[in-house]
Amino acid sequence: MLVLALHLARHHDSLISRPLPAGQALLIGLGAAVLVAFQGLWLVTQHVYTIAHEGAHALMGSVRGGKVGSVKLHRNGSGVTPVSHPGGRGAVLTGFIGYLGPSLFGLAAARLVSLGYIRPVLWLAVILLAVLLLSVRNPFGFLTVIATGGFLFLVARSGRAGLEAVVAYGLAWFLLLSGLRVALLVFRIGADDAENLRTSTSVPRVVWFVLWLAGAAAALWVGGRLLLSH
Repeated sequence: MLVLALHLARHHDSLISRPLPAGQALLIGLGAAVLVAFQGLWLVTQHVYTIAHEGAHALMGSVRGGKVGSVKLHRNGSGVTPVSHPGGRGAVLTGFIGYLGPSLFGLAAARLVSLGYIRPVLWLAVILLAVLLLSVRNPFGFLTVIATGGFLFLVARSGRAGLEAVVAYGLAWFLLLSGLRVALLVFRIGADDAENLRTSTSVPRVVWFVLWLAGAAAALWVGGRLLLSH
């Protein structure tokens, strides 16, 4: 880690790019909105959301000292990430974070992009996907993570600043917008995570729905302002 930190410090200037003007950032956001809003496109792009959702469960579970089991990503856009916690501690937070995960990842990406760390956003996403891949056990999930990570890797290695900026901005917008879309859907039809949380805490499902919806909306508001700040 120390070697990596020294390397990044030495090449600090090369890691920073000029953020895009607000008009261009908005156009990329509109493109991401099309991928999220139209059902035919969403049937394909939803798998990126699912990766972020299940990745959030796995990341929080690991941080809270849990053991992540076999992650599975399915063709219908659903996924499963079993996490066992010693003594049950941390299970609630791990279960709760899933539907906020994509929005929080998007917010983090928006913040880094607004500071000019466009290429690092892509590399960070590649690293997180590589870590998640270690726990993925079904063929479809494996191929989905490989395809997503491979695409981001090729863009990050391309050396084309314009392409890197479009993809990094697009990724941030997509995560923020898809987080809100799914939160709205979950609010209407329910979710297994909410039922599991109700069972373990006795807190009504509607409370979890409201928290997810409010969190996703807040992340989109703040993240959108960051992406359009130049």
